[in-house]
Amino acid sequence: MAKRVRTQLKDFHISEKEWKAPVHFKVPIICGGDPGKNGGVTLIAGDTVETYPMPDSRLDILTLMRALAVRGCKAFVIEKVHSMPGDGGRQAFTFGAMCERLAMATLAAGMALNEVQPQKWQAEFVPPSRSTDAVKQLREQMKSLHGDELKQAKKNLTSAMGRARREHKNALKARAQELFPHLNITLKTADSVLIAEYGRRHYL
Repeated sequence: MAKRVRTQLKDFHISEKEWKAPVHFKVPIICGGDPGKNGGVTLIAGDTVETYPMPDSRLDILTLMRALAVRGCKAFVIEKVHSMPGDGGRQAFTFGAMCERLAMATLAAGMALNEVQPQKWQAEFVPPSRSTDAVKQLREQMKSLHGDELKQAKKNLTSAMGRARREHKNALKARAQELFPHLNITLKTADSVLIAEYGRRHYL
């Protein structure tokens, strides 16, 4: 087991020395997590910001959470998510399992777990896009449609939702890069960085 842990700590850029005798930050620490295989975890301690890719296995997730805890992180903010329209059953099940793994690993590591709705933390950084407004309009129009018109409207809605999601993700990435210009923000790390920043503003 020890050999396995050493390998994982190296993957997370945490030395064995620091694992045994961690150097605690002299400022409050907050961590944020974006569940999912394309998500990540971010630590914010004053001017220090560290990002990690979301691990795949239960043991890897627990090891990362323990590593953050021994460095002094007491609170962890996670996105409180649910399945979305269009999500397949298998996709929703896998995503839900990942969310629960992250939550349980956080608690097992001794950190306080704070859940925040995605609409709440996202609204603090990025306003709704025009594409989002278009989705709302299409949904309203569909209430009075039938037959072929309804089928076409559903196709249009699917396209509009995809476009709105892409625009929103890019806007979040741009905002994260603006707040932390010294970081190389990617679509995989943007959400966890902003969730951690939301936590710094509201939970510290």
